[in-house]
Amino acid sequence: NDVDSIAKCIQLGAQDYLPKPLNGTILLAKVISSLEKKFFRERERELVNELHIQATTDQLTGIFNRRVVFESLEKAYKELQEKKIEDFSVLTLDIDFFKKINDTYGHSGGDEVLKTFAKTLEDYITEPNIVGRIGGEEFLALLFDKDIKDTKAYCEKLRERIKKNIVEYQENKIMITVSGGIAQTTESRNASDLVNKADERLYEAKKSGRDRIV
Repeated sequence: NDVDSIAKCIQLGAQDYLPKPLNGTILLAKVISSLEKKFFRERERELVNELHIQATTDQLTGIFNRRVVFESLEKAYKELQEKKIEDFSVLTLDIDFFKKINDTYGHSGGDEVLKTFAKTLEDYITEPNIVGRIGGEEFLALLFDKDIKDTKAYCEKLRERIKKNIVEYQENKIMITVSGGIAQTTESRNASDLVNKADERLYEAKKSGRDRIV
């Protein structure tokens, strides 16, 4: 029943205290109360994690969403200006003839193509690089890896891997190709202008026959 000792214990992190002599009813009530608090703390952590996942990932494909990619791009530009990181590249990708895939196999078939495509990107474009779905059949990657000496060759290998990766859907085998555009920060010191440059090259790739990266 020493008040100072009780106060000190609570300050050090004790959940509760029980004075002697122990009363069984009070002991049981306080144990139940402590367990309930523990349950709600753990549930709260789970909900926070779930909300974080929902806020940062594309629900269909499971990779990063538009928000994360563009926030990462803005952050990278700031770090580049502060000379904390070196120049990097942006890669925009668009699945060729995706509307035709949806028309032929339905939206569920299109979804399967998107999921398989995203998994291929995620397996190939690894950390410290970032890749995400920015809308529809459009994807964007930030390539920070210093070991990528030749960005064009790196992206060509990705294009070839996508072309070889056949999507199986309801006994159908769907072949997909991709068009893309690359731009580097040495060409622009503005994030939106950099993405626009990559987009222009993506459209150039589509106009010149698709299944290529410019």
